Amino acid sequence: MPQKWRSRPRHGKGPAGGPAKRTQEKSSRAQDLTKTIAELARNKQLKRAIATFHKFEEEGLQPSVYTFSSLINAYVRAADVPGALEVMSAMKRHGIKPNVSIFTILLKGYSQEGKMNAARALLDEMIAQGVAPDARAVNAFFRGCLYHGDVPLASDVFSKMESSWQLVPDSISLRYVVQLLSQGLRVSAIKELMKKLQKANPLTEHGGGKTMGRQACKFWASGTCTKGVNCKFHHDLEASPESQERMQQEKVAAMAAMNLSMAHAAAMLGRWPLCRRALKCAEDFYESTEEGGQGGVGSHGLFQELSREEASREIQRISHFLNQEQPPEPYSFLCRTFLFGTEPCTEKAELAQCCVDELVRSFGLGEVLLRVGLSEEDARTSFRLCLSKKLRLRGSQIFAPELHGKRKIESDPPLPMKMEICSGNGDWVIAQAKADEGLANWMALELRHDRVHQIFSRMVFRKACNLCLLRGDAGRVVPAHVQPESMSHVFINFPEPPHFSGDETAESKSELLTGSFFSQLHTILQQDGKLTILSDNWRYVRRLVRTLAELRDENEQMFLSAGPRNAKNAELCETLYGIDLFCGMPDKHVGHKKKTTSYFDRLWTKGQHLDRYYFMVQKA
Repeated sequence: MPQKWRSRPRHGKGPAGGPAKRTQEKSSRAQDLTKTIAELARNKQLKRAIATFHKFEEEGLQPSVYTFSSLINAYVRAADVPGALEVMSAMKRHGIKPNVSIFTILLKGYSQEGKMNAARALLDEMIAQGVAPDARAVNAFFRGCLYHGDVPLASDVFSKMESSWQLVPDSISLRYVVQLLSQGLRVSAIKELMKKLQKANPLTEHGGGKTMGRQACKFWASGTCTKGVNCKFHHDLEASPESQERMQQEKVAAMAAMNLSMAHAAAMLGRWPLCRRALKCAEDFYESTEEGGQGGVGSHGLFQELSREEASREIQRISHFLNQEQPPEPYSFLCRTFLFGTEPCTEKAELAQCCVDELVRSFGLGEVLLRVGLSEEDARTSFRLCLSKKLRLRGSQIFAPELHGKRKIESDPPLPMKMEICSGNGDWVIAQAKADEGLANWMALELRHDRVHQIFSRMVFRKACNLCLLRGDAGRVVPAHVQPESMSHVFINFPEPPHFSGDETAESKSELLTGSFFSQLHTILQQDGKLTILSDNWRYVRRLVRTLAELRDENEQMFLSAGPRNAKNAELCETLYGIDLFCGMPDKHVGHKKKTTSYFDRLWTKGQHLDRYYFMVQKA
């Protein structure tokens, strides 16, 4: 590696011990600094990571590719992809070539921002620079496609894996792609991929087609090789029976997950025999894993256990819908699903077209239209009616009874409107909407496409006709598309802190709950409208209280504490800046009418995060 980063001239007598010892000390110091940057990156401490990196030049040390990789990761975790790209450019200027790990980190960064075309271009750049994508890099791309619902891009990369990159899709790749296809109701394509996985034999495809002579993989023997069929080295099957068993278990688990995705798509289309067959296969697997007690240790084991439990919940949910055998009616619910893109629209017709295109691309609207005998123009007409001239959502039209492309009848008088922001998979908002039938209408706003689809399926299966779905960045959707003074109550459950500890020094450009965003909520709330926030993070919830309390409009507080003083399942912990902060579970007095748990609630409970904190404020 070219020695571009040389130490500055030093005067005076150097440390005793000779050049070899000094070189060893420098190497050890460089490794320690690299480890520090990596730890700061995990904690989203970008400024401190940059300051630590500057010590390499100050102390005359040579940063390695791992040092740059850690710094790039710090930028990405702080949602600063442009900064990460500048670091990679600087790294190239100093003669250090980016490796597959750095490209994978950047793929994650683009995925977080929803820039999947840029992520796709980055894969081509890897190939052009002689860096072959591995399964981990491609799976990072597929995960981004899943988060943003980009079925065409995922299909394009999947087709190139074997044909152009000599990369065999692993079980994770197949699961991601099948989940995307399930959301798009592409049953035939799912069947083809399931056949592909059934034919694959991970025990005979060891080492893939790129085996380098008879050189053995040193990681395989210890059971730590993560390359699988794409490993360039020889896998001796007799040397590691544990790895054989693990690979076979991964294949069976992937097939079960794919069957569950198939069952979901078949249920949406009312294809009951196919749904039953797929559901039975998935159910058999998850029942066997519960009996066998399969799982890991520590946090990974807890996550595996929760994943099995969530799959069982999904099986029960589909089974309940299946047993009713009532023809699904997804079209009317699709007309209340607004998938806002990353690029703003300026005209009503343009936005309606974008909503329809997104639903066709990733929610299977085309298939649904064929089944109900309607056209895309009917769908566009429906969406245009739901938008004002300023592209604001018109609740009276969205929740009117007449659909299918015809003019809707405005409800009179309008029901109160409530909203949950960061809705996750929708368990909580569906329960509240069902409890509020005939009393209030609801909107659920979520950034990740896969979670929006989970909410959508729950909305269809539970027939939650008073719920509207919004996909997009809340910081953009709320000011651009929600009517001012239209919300009676806004809820935010388990918001993600800039850092998991709620550390004040953690940084993230993607942080949502800022003073600016709370000002936007103030605008959309009716007079005396309420805002309730629930969290398991004491430090972070206190930080949010302070942010709200500091907001002023002409020297008047924008939000005031709204109690409650009669909470049954909680106690008043603290009054901070005039806002009452409670410890315990929220109830109907703060708008939580239906007692239920969300995915995040179950996740934190698994990790023994049992304390809950909440507060409610009202528009002053």
